[in-house]
Amino acid sequence: MKKIYSVILIFYIFSTSVTAQQAEFKHISTEMGLASSEIYCQLQDSAGYMWFGTSRGLSRYDGYEFKNFTQSDGLPSNSIIKMFYDKLGRIWFATYDGVLSYYKDGKFYIFEYNDTLKYLSKNYFINVLYIDDNQSVWIMPALGGIYEITKDGQVFNRMPECENRSFYFKEFNNGFIYTLIPDKNFNDSLFFKTYKNEHYLNGINKGFRKNFIKVSNGEFLVSVGEFLYHLKNNKIINIKKYNNEISGLFCDNNKNFWISVLYEGVYFYENADLKAIPEIYLSGMSPIAVYQDHQNGYWLSTTENGVYYSPSFQFISYKRFGIQLFNILSINISNGYLHFSTFDRQVVRCLLNKHRIMSIENLLLRSGRDYAVLDIASTSDSSIWYLGKELLKVKNGKTSIIDTLARSYKIFGKDKNIYVASENGLNIYCDTLCKQVEVENFPTANAIFVDDDLCVWIGTINGLYAFKDNTYEFLGEKNELLKSRVNDITKFNKFIIIATNGNGIFFYNPKDNYLKVFEQKNGLNSNFVNSVFADNNDLWIGTNKGLSKINIVEHYDSLQVFNTRFSDIDGLYASEIKDIDKIDDCIFLGTTQGIISFYPEEIKKNIIPPELIIDSILVNDWQIEIKNIYKFPYEKNTISIFFKGISYSAGNKVVYKYKLEGFDNKWVTTANRFLRFPNLLPGNYTLLLTSSADGIVWNEKPIKINFRIKNKFSKSLLFYVILLFIILLTALAGFSYRFSVLQKDLKFKRRLMRAEQKALRSQMNPHFIFNALNSIRRYILENDSDKADFYLTSFATLMRKVLDNSKQEYISLEEEINTLKLYLELEKMRFDDSFTFRFEIDENIKTTVFNIPPMIIQPIIENAIWHGLAPLQKDGLLKLSFKKQNSTLICIVEDNGIGREKAAEIASRRKGHKSTGVQNLQERINLINSVGVLEIDYKVLDLYDVNGASTGTSVELAFSYKAKPVKKRYHIRIFGKNIYFRFGQAFKDLS
Repeated sequence: MKKIYSVILIFYIFSTSVTAQQAEFKHISTEMGLASSEIYCQLQDSAGYMWFGTSRGLSRYDGYEFKNFTQSDGLPSNSIIKMFYDKLGRIWFATYDGVLSYYKDGKFYIFEYNDTLKYLSKNYFINVLYIDDNQSVWIMPALGGIYEITKDGQVFNRMPECENRSFYFKEFNNGFIYTLIPDKNFNDSLFFKTYKNEHYLNGINKGFRKNFIKVSNGEFLVSVGEFLYHLKNNKIINIKKYNNEISGLFCDNNKNFWISVLYEGVYFYENADLKAIPEIYLSGMSPIAVYQDHQNGYWLSTTENGVYYSPSFQFISYKRFGIQLFNILSINISNGYLHFSTFDRQVVRCLLNKHRIMSIENLLLRSGRDYAVLDIASTSDSSIWYLGKELLKVKNGKTSIIDTLARSYKIFGKDKNIYVASENGLNIYCDTLCKQVEVENFPTANAIFVDDDLCVWIGTINGLYAFKDNTYEFLGEKNELLKSRVNDITKFNKFIIIATNGNGIFFYNPKDNYLKVFEQKNGLNSNFVNSVFADNNDLWIGTNKGLSKINIVEHYDSLQVFNTRFSDIDGLYASEIKDIDKIDDCIFLGTTQGIISFYPEEIKKNIIPPELIIDSILVNDWQIEIKNIYKFPYEKNTISIFFKGISYSAGNKVVYKYKLEGFDNKWVTTANRFLRFPNLLPGNYTLLLTSSADGIVWNEKPIKINFRIKNKFSKSLLFYVILLFIILLTALAGFSYRFSVLQKDLKFKRRLMRAEQKALRSQMNPHFIFNALNSIRRYILENDSDKADFYLTSFATLMRKVLDNSKQEYISLEEEINTLKLYLELEKMRFDDSFTFRFEIDENIKTTVFNIPPMIIQPIIENAIWHGLAPLQKDGLLKLSFKKQNSTLICIVEDNGIGREKAAEIASRRKGHKSTGVQNLQERINLINSVGVLEIDYKVLDLYDVNGASTGTSVELAFSYKAKPVKKRYHIRIFGKNIYFRFGQAFKDLS
């Protein structure tokens, strides 16, 4: 190929010595809904809303829209000069004419002592406000002074005494006050002194605008007029004077200083270094304040042009006012210059100094004609190569046409050679064409890369090719994925990185034909990748939707990919990244919005999720009060919830995730800001709702709303309870009717039983009385008055007990034992102590708990004495034993008398005597058993010795309790009758 040695001079359309390095700002103006372009103050509340005080009222912004407030909404005036936030969550507003109001829970309140304020402030605005722990309001009017207004309206002048004019400020636990003390004897000697929490900066010139911020403990910034003072450790460490008055001071979370100066813009001092050359933002404007929100975004408000917002300053754009943004096609950094070409056929060279663009030169190539440059590369001999209609080489200010090509696409510099992918295959140049590998019908190439083995990788619209040793190979024949359209190629570790047009990126190892795909579903910004750049341990991926940083870790036979995505949420406003290059530790991006640079070690992902707010809740399309817990009747079962995630960096790109437990336990992702659940079935539901700016980092604590939709009454538990109660009442009514039919018969039978028992008891009582009176008579006849008196007294006591007990169906075992003991004492005396008796009671028997019929044991004892022991006449023994087996009480009456056989023989010789005691006892036991509450088993045993001789008699009574006899019964009254309940069984009162 013919070599052309013509040298073409490079002309300049324009040249600038310095360009402005700027963070990208979003301009917020009245066209977006801001009340006025004249902003005086700004702050963010706890819910995330941004508030702006303007000349035409208040503006509240949520990232989507503005809501403006004026006097018609409760403000005392429309000119809001200052805003303050107190620890009770109230936002205070100071107006131009010196009055105050505050906002709390959706309402505005006028300060009740505004008339006093207007007098103290001389009808001018309040510059500083502080609310102390006693709810006293401290004010510092713009025209001077410090006043405390207590909650009951008392006013105290808190201006300190000072000999010379000073800037005075006082620190509190959660705030501060400051003002300028007017001069008495002006002393221009400048010094700083501190008394506990009070500070004096002496020798300050007069100035209308006064500002103060606390940087850290013992470190402060103070401005009066156009002077700035940096105070630290009780010393003045720096003083700066600006051309105009300072309107605001701010120190951000990274300890950078922001100094707002009227008509000059905002001076930015990185790392609080006031001696460094500052960056100037909003140059020529009058900024009034800088503010950093909860997500670390920056707000710069001005008095003439609204508000400017930037989510971050870690990505820097380069602009020159009056020049359109460049739509970058290709970039290259070499020899301290940044070169780039644009889609509108411009070729630009930028001088770099410490990673800043110091000048921009628009180059004219090829005799002043518009010249489209497709790609730019550099070689180790400091040459810059431009690929257009020709291949141009620029070295030492001289331009040479190296070759004239019909169609060439991409170039790559390796050492001193330049590699060109064209429609004929691969061309390699130094100063002339030195090597050519021709390929017939070679497809359009979008990327070219040369590795250290001098293998040339070319990415085309049909897939990936490899050129080495004068031969080429189409890799698509080895792997179907490698037939994908390729946009860029680089090498990262042992992998060839392939950027595709729709399939993400490929990690390809040619040695073992290993290929791993990393795409959008794995976390990539987009599957459409324009550029890739390997930087030490990081791989930077430029897509049509932002930038990704990738780290890879090989674990055994698998490849783990770790991805971090960056977009406008992080301050990268340009979404489409076309090309990437690096100089030292600074990376430059060529984008559709111009050149952007950043420092990789400083760049951080915005991981603060949006503030999530519930705007309103509707039930059946009627708005209700916002709460966390609700109960709705069954007919109110259509729930609508309106909400928003406040993220000024993401704007309307905020995404939401929700699940309605009780309906569907799966999380659902949506971009909508409302949910509607129609015709929900009765039940308990819990809505969990969270938000994210990028779909990766979500709020850790979702909003939780619990609500219950009740059943229809006919399907409710209460309905079934009432129905069951009605059925029960019906059943009880039938039960009651059945009782009423049998009532007379049952009453008669029960009264008959009671009458028979009383008759039996009355038979036993005269029998015992007759015998006792005979004993008393005997003592009287024997003139033994003492025994007769004792016997008569004991007999009277016994009769009283028998009388009392006979009135009751059941008495305690203890009461029965006491009665029996008294009875045995009397019988023992009557038989001249011819027998003794003893009681044996098990320890586990509670005699006060067990109840038995009265006088049930006495007939057995009487029979044992009269027929068993009396014939012995001496050494008789009567033993009463009480034992417990489960719930059965066993009573054993045992005597050592003559036995039943001899007793019967003696009884047969008595003419006219008929014993009725035992017979009466047996009849009584039968009657008690028929009632069904107590079952008594009666047994008599004859006792014999080893020789078969009678040794006495044993009688056993076993009391089995079917139900515990109680005096108190529980009842309900149904249809005028008492229904009693015992142990789960109902008994009707028949008395």
